[in-house]
Amino acid sequence: MRTDDWHQKKLTDYFYKHYAEHEYDSEWFVNPAPNKFKCYLPKLQEIIVFTCDENGMVTEQHDPLTLTPEKLHEIMVGSTRGMDAVYEDYVIELIGREGFDILRNHKILESCGSVNGRRLYTVKEN
Repeated sequence: MRTDDWHQKKLTDYFYKHYAEHEYDSEWFVNPAPNKFKCYLPKLQEIIVFTCDENGMVTEQHDPLTLTPEKLHEIMVGSTRGMDAVYEDYVIELIGREGFDILRNHKILESCGSVNGRRLYTVKEN
């Protein structure tokens, strides 16, 4: 049985080999398992789960962004875990204006103030 650190090193190396250009715009979720990474790549509009097997082979599961409240909520919760509030422009950069409007209309994003003219929102948990 491999250690968690071994899997994480293999997954990290794989990400930088295949997705290095997304290093600064990827949004990471809590790892679903010790041998898995899950991230959202806004430029590709996809959630990707990377899984490393016991031989060090990494597979990818791609889940294209669909503009449903459930999928948009998953991205926002995964990307903002631990944050009390997020700026409107960050949300729009992450999921687009249409995604922002869908979440606001479904009351998943709730306005909670502004700082220097930038509107802040809380992301409703499940």
